[in-house]
This record gives sequence, C-alpha cells and structure tokens, in this order.
Amino acid sequence: MHTRVPLIGVVSTVAVLPPAAPVTITAENIGEAPWPTCVSGHGYRAEPVPTDVEMGPDGLLYVTSLPGGSEDPALGPRGVVYSIDPGTGETNLVATGFGGATGIAVAPNGTLYVAELFGGPMGAGQVAVVAPGASAATSVIEVSMPSAVSVRAETLYVTTDSLGDAKLTVVPLKGGAHAKK
Repeated sequence: MHTRVPLIGVVSTVAVLPPAAPVTITAENIGEAPWPTCVSGHGYRAEPVPTDVEMGPDGLLYVTSLPGGSEDPALGPRGVVYSIDPGTGETNLVATGFGGATGIAVAPNGTLYVAELFGGPMGAGQVAVVAPGASAATSVIEVSMPSAVSVRAETLYVTTDSLGDAKLTVVPLKGGAHAKK
C-alpha cells in the first residue's frame, strides 16, 4: 500500500500492490528450502513488500517490491518494479526478475536503476539497469550488496556492502560502460 500525505495532514491510500504471481512448490524446491513436504504441488502466492518509491519524469511513481516470503535461490529472483499513476492509483508491472529489489532511481530519460541486494549470478548484489520500455534488466552494474540508489546528472550513487560496513559508491554514467544519453 502506498499513501499520500498532503500539507493538511490527511493520509490517503494511493494504491495497493497486487500479490505476486503464484509459484508452484516442487519436491526440488522443498529440498532446497525448509518447507514441509505436504506443500509440494501447491501454489504459493506471497504478499508484496514495497521497499522504495521514486517519481519518474513521466509523473508516475516507480516502486520496487520484494516478493514476500523466502528470498533464497530455490524460487528464483522474484523482485519486481511497478508503476503507479498517483492520480488514479492504476498499478502496472514494469519489470521483473530482481534478486532482493531494495531501491530504485529514475533518470530523467526514464532509465530505471534497481538495487538488487541479492542479485547477480552469485547472489552478491548488483544494480540492474532497465532501459525505457524494457520489462527486464538490459545491463547490470556490478557492486556488492546494494540497498539504495540515486541518480543525479551523470552519476549514480549507491549504498554498498549494506549488511556490513556500508559505504557510498559513486558510479560515473557518462563516458563509461554505463553511459546513458
């Protein structure tokens, strides 16, 4: 649920995120996670856990969400990004397949930067780059355990090593491997 608080202090709901698509639990999943065998063959639908919100240049809100429930590799990366029209509350799925989507930044051209705390091939974290109109990451920026991102001008600011001695990592976007026009 996302709320709005105007200057007069009246809180109202902007939107409620839909539950994630159901995942069928298999015997293989049970072997990889601490689930009872009686759940094999049943669908598991988790409640979304919103983690960050940013206003895009198009006036929409962009929200990262954890899938709810287990984040272990048994069910795969299930974090998502939604867009919300703040005027109507209409919610749309924008991109999927994130491992621990904990933060989002939206560039002036509409490029999304999604902090994946557990993303990447080894689950050590990355920032996924989602080009305007894409429904999944189009490239990644390898960083260790990011939890928040912010983009200003041609620079991405990322909190990294978030489960230990966290630090701010600065990633230049202009002229480098991650340059955006």
